Amino acid sequence: MAFKSIKALFGRRERTDIVRFRMLFEKFQQILNSNNRTLGFIAELEDKLSGEFIFDINYLKETVQKLSEESFLIVTNLNILSENRYLELLTVQKGIQAKLESILLGKRNTPDMRLIIPLSDITRDDDDIVGSKNAILGEVKNHIHAPTPDGFGITVKAFHDFMSFNDLWDKIESIHTARPADGGRSHPEKEIEALFSSARFSPHLKKTIHKEIKKLIRKHPSGQRLVVRSSAIGEDAAGKSFAGQFHSVLNVRPDDVFDAFKQVLASRFRALPYGAEITGGNSDRENPMAVGVQTLVTAKAAGVAYSLDPGNPANNSIIISSVYGLGIPVVSGTMVADFFRVSRIDPTVILERKIATKAKKVVPDKGTGTETVPVPKELQDLSSLQDDQIRKIAEFTFIIERRSKRPQDIEWAIDENDQLVILQSRPLVVSQKVLKTTENLPELLKQYPVLIRKQGLIANRGIAIGKVCMITEDTNPEDFPVGGIAVTRYASPKLTRIFPKIAAILTDAGSSTGHMATIAREFGIPAIVGMENVSQILQEGMEITIDAHENIIYQGIIHELLEYESSGQDVFSEMPEYVTLRRILKNVAPLNLINPASKDFTVGNCLTYHDIIRFAHEKAIFELISLNAAARKFKGIATRDVRLPIPLGLKAIDIGGGLIDEQSCGRKIGLEDIGSVPVTALLEGLSSPNVWQTDPVKLDFGDFMSSLTRLTIEDTQTTVQAQNLVVFSDVYMNLSLRLGYHYNVIDAYLSENINNNYIYFRFVGGVTENERRNRRAHTIQLILEQLDFKVLVQGDLVIGKIKKRSEVYLKELLVQMGKLIGFTRQLDVKMISAESITEQSTQFFQQYPMVQKEYPRQDQR
Repeated sequence: MAFKSIKALFGRRERTDIVRFRMLFEKFQQILNSNNRTLGFIAELEDKLSGEFIFDINYLKETVQKLSEESFLIVTNLNILSENRYLELLTVQKGIQAKLESILLGKRNTPDMRLIIPLSDITRDDDDIVGSKNAILGEVKNHIHAPTPDGFGITVKAFHDFMSFNDLWDKIESIHTARPADGGRSHPEKEIEALFSSARFSPHLKKTIHKEIKKLIRKHPSGQRLVVRSSAIGEDAAGKSFAGQFHSVLNVRPDDVFDAFKQVLASRFRALPYGAEITGGNSDRENPMAVGVQTLVTAKAAGVAYSLDPGNPANNSIIISSVYGLGIPVVSGTMVADFFRVSRIDPTVILERKIATKAKKVVPDKGTGTETVPVPKELQDLSSLQDDQIRKIAEFTFIIERRSKRPQDIEWAIDENDQLVILQSRPLVVSQKVLKTTENLPELLKQYPVLIRKQGLIANRGIAIGKVCMITEDTNPEDFPVGGIAVTRYASPKLTRIFPKIAAILTDAGSSTGHMATIAREFGIPAIVGMENVSQILQEGMEITIDAHENIIYQGIIHELLEYESSGQDVFSEMPEYVTLRRILKNVAPLNLINPASKDFTVGNCLTYHDIIRFAHEKAIFELISLNAAARKFKGIATRDVRLPIPLGLKAIDIGGGLIDEQSCGRKIGLEDIGSVPVTALLEGLSSPNVWQTDPVKLDFGDFMSSLTRLTIEDTQTTVQAQNLVVFSDVYMNLSLRLGYHYNVIDAYLSENINNNYIYFRFVGGVTENERRNRRAHTIQLILEQLDFKVLVQGDLVIGKIKKRSEVYLKELLVQMGKLIGFTRQLDVKMISAESITEQSTQFFQQYPMVQKEYPRQDQR
């Protein structure tokens, strides 16, 4: 539907009829349905990254088309529902769709024409622009937020421009084709080095690099020395790292970056024979060399960390080698180094240390390059690292491995301020010969007690071992131990603040297509959701093994199971289809809009399809609640009287499927006529024995005067609310109640799909003076929070929200909500002191205990 016609639809607003409202409610339901389908498509795409499924480019094209269609429907329906309040969201959706279509065509956006890209703008998906090493370091800096040197990448575009400007391709080819047949009298490598040494920069390229160097030096005036590193396409990629084969130049003056750049490019042709493949291309021209320029870290200590012991993976430890000064001797193996072994289960535990005698160290020369100098005698036999530095290295090693989804070989340094800096990371090659055979794994697993089997839904596959850590939405990421198993009741997107640090996550509630599950797949974290009572079965500090392939939780640490998964070879990750899939997901899956209450929860911050559907879902609920909030919306709609055993004076509007047999119902209906799940639950609670009190309450003089004042004010402010009204369908309810001097709104949606379900509760008002009304508000807050609502209180206004729980659980909550309305109807008169808040909340649960205390089993389909 064109937005012009949508505007016409809302042109005449003086009279609302049932047909229009039913249409709007249908749009709301369509948003929910499209939201769920979109989350399902995202989950499918993320599953494909596991390498367990076969797919081709046609599958990606079809899925992207479905995603674009569903997201467009969501945006269109939200604007119908909101009277075009979010038209700019359509522009955002079209922009993302255009990016995805460009990716499917094999095109890159404008960055591939840039000669320079700051490291702060680089991610792993830029590997074909800035090379693998730059791309990995950019990922570590910008997604993991690990400390790295500042710098920039000189792109493959600059490489090609440099080669063409100097006609180097033809000159290199002529050198190789002119070699004597016996190869004994020619020195092509030296001739190629001479070619690069004498080559010139085009004015534009030189100006661009010089400008970026000046910016870097201005940001770091105390660090006037740089490092120029190789970053070839395919360098440090899985299975073909080429570690040490290409040249890097340390301790470079800013004016010498240009010469260092040429040395790095020359090493591309010196390290590999002419025509050798790096990325699978058929010619040297398809294997370009990008370059990284970074600030030099003047290291107190430096070295290498392996996220897995390549000699003995079964010991499940991180190993660290360290020397004083720069880490060159560790990488080259020319000096003895300190050795540390740290637990992967708990990276704060140092399992082993061997301190070497370190008589010398490598430091930056006062001129250029490096030099070897003596270590002071009193330091030679001391550890080059403090314990907190060892733990910090181990923690970031674990985090980087988790993000990379494979073991890592990491170079690091401790700077002059004793702070850790990650210099680079590459996949760690583990020989299959050192991995144990797993033929007896089934028999081995029988030795370990099974704590939970086949309970809940696998949101992301994988194996994880570690200690149980109980968390909530409010858990401070700084307090969560790296490598812990996060266990929580609810699958909230707010939990993702700690995702970089966790080994796996288990939840009582949640859906495999929910927002948190999608983020878990993005981070590569094994996740099982909707497990009902995992937070009660597992205890803080328990050591467990999670098999999120078979959906089993074992007691104890099973090293062999983790080793079995590590032995699998990731042979697919660098295939073109997988590279394309990652680039698609970059624009589809990440969730930037975490907290709806945040000021950043805006259209302008919607960067992915996931952001769009998250934003639209929240705003659609808000629009539906607002649509029903005032009785003037329904002046043109015929209502039915609801017969109840309490004097509620309730009117009803059925917008579809809310009555068991609409044809046989007259103008008056009873509870036996209503088929709406939320309405029957709430009215059941409200009509329960001893809930509705009819005895008059005594007012003191202050309360009496307050009631007169509030009567005058509220009568002038709420004249449109002439009747108590419930608008409902089979799965939906919006109830507006004016009871004496307070006002309730309950909006609820209950269905079999947990992602759709929510309850919104609003309470305001009272007859007494402000202090007592505020105490009642805090009593309601305390009760709602014990029922797992998220609550906001402002004066005597209370707003509570709960969502993404099972239909059975929310139905029981609505029964409690009905009892709560009756219980608090005249409660403000009883709120004589601050102690009354706790006393009355305790009394509520003593009178009306919850029947359904456990989470019901989630739909396993």
